[in-house]
Amino acid sequence: MSAVTAKVEVNGETIDLPLLQDKLKRQPELYGKEFTNCYNLFKELLPELRDNPGKEQPTICSFLLFFCHLFDRFPKELQFLSTELVNILEQYYSILHVTTREICVQCLNILRAKNMIAPILVIPLFVKLFKCEDKKLREQLYGTIVNDIKRINKHKKNMHINSQLQNFLYDLIQNGTDKSARAALLIMLELYRKQIWTDAKSVNAIASGCLSKSSKMVVAACKFMLSLELDKEDLEENESDQEDKKVELRRQLGSKLPKKKKDELRKILKLLERKQKRKFRKTFQKSFLPIDQIYDPQGFTEKLFAKLTKGKGKKKELKGEVAALALDLVAKMIGRHKLIIPEFFTYTNHLVKAKNKNIASILASIAEACHENLQHDDVKDVAGTVIDNMVSEHCQPEFITMGLNVIREIALRMPQVLTEDQLAYLVQFKDYKNRYVAAAAKSVVNAYRDINPTMLPKKLRGMNKTAEEGVTDAQGKAAGLEPFLKQEGRERLFNDIPVSYTHLRAHETGRNLVCRLLLEKKKKKKK
Repeated sequence: MSAVTAKVEVNGETIDLPLLQDKLKRQPELYGKEFTNCYNLFKELLPELRDNPGKEQPTICSFLLFFCHLFDRFPKELQFLSTELVNILEQYYSILHVTTREICVQCLNILRAKNMIAPILVIPLFVKLFKCEDKKLREQLYGTIVNDIKRINKHKKNMHINSQLQNFLYDLIQNGTDKSARAALLIMLELYRKQIWTDAKSVNAIASGCLSKSSKMVVAACKFMLSLELDKEDLEENESDQEDKKVELRRQLGSKLPKKKKDELRKILKLLERKQKRKFRKTFQKSFLPIDQIYDPQGFTEKLFAKLTKGKGKKKELKGEVAALALDLVAKMIGRHKLIIPEFFTYTNHLVKAKNKNIASILASIAEACHENLQHDDVKDVAGTVIDNMVSEHCQPEFITMGLNVIREIALRMPQVLTEDQLAYLVQFKDYKNRYVAAAAKSVVNAYRDINPTMLPKKLRGMNKTAEEGVTDAQGKAAGLEPFLKQEGRERLFNDIPVSYTHLRAHETGRNLVCRLLLEKKKKKKK
């Protein structure tokens, strides 16, 4: 901004532009002559900017700021200014002098603040300026665009402008150059985070970034689709940190401190409370995740999975962290929307190896992708691979634990995916020397007790095993004991011989609890 000068020579007379600007704002009719002289000189100098855009132009920059601040006072005379600024930036943005370019952007911001130019003209131009090799300018533009859209939707949603801007940004994400597409994606992510654009159209525009050729865009879009809950937790942590600060400030205010220091602490405390009130004013009310707003879940997931599996070795399109994020998103989409993509389990089958660096993430994806609508044959192979490669005595305890936990999660969604022999093999690990492995094996036993106890060995079916074998008969006799009752002389055990209270308590279950309560009631009556 060093190129901007406060004083300018006009017709041999030195004019202080900030002072004249203040006078024109107060009494424009008294200083019309001075304004006309400045206006005529600016018109004469403007062609010079077009002829030499790379040259530093301090006088023109000063006049641009001067007239932009007076735009609302002289709208007819300065009507050309907004169009002139837009044309200069569109034509010469790459070769303009750094200071001149910054001044032009600042002038457009001033006109937008006065609402003298439409946002649909300014915002696309600002996104185009992201191509400039000027990091400081890009940061300024990013904040300007977000704040401008936020201001447009401050009191109510402006659907007309929002729709136009969304279409423009969506088109950039899909067809724009690397820098402009990335800028458009970042803007949409920030607007979603600030709860300005949270509709399905914005979510689908961001999701299209997952199919981009740029790996950075794929990472940003996949993280957004997967990590909404993590953002909430981060928000809660920040709020708890603020509460701790407030407690500490109140403690300091209660101690002996000079009056000046206490006044400073009160100001800080007041500022914290004001920030917290502002945050609570905009509550985060979302009952669903972004992946629930995808228009075509099956089509989107198939395209992303095709991108994930495209190529081999060094020619793979997605590698490392990018591939892991894409795999996680595909799994989440399959599980959330109950999609049928059998190739997913075939693809993950060869990834299940203890030596794989991302084995934990891969196993979690396999478990998350399972649901009741899938064919059991599609998942049996990958479940068998997990057992063979992860749950064996030659593996380290952490891998065995991981494998058992994954098998449990798969079984909870698809109980018939394991055979009785496989289940009997897994159950053996409940006596393993490592306590974490033993606990994981016991959790598999407990899961099958709930979903299908008949697959477990008889001694491990628990007290509820009879629930799967039959129900009580008309006489109220114990279920599942028909063979025992048919034997000669056994039925009288349940009818003729009275059962003692101690015997009931020793063999008490959920089913004979009623018997104990009736017996206690009978004893009370006798007393």
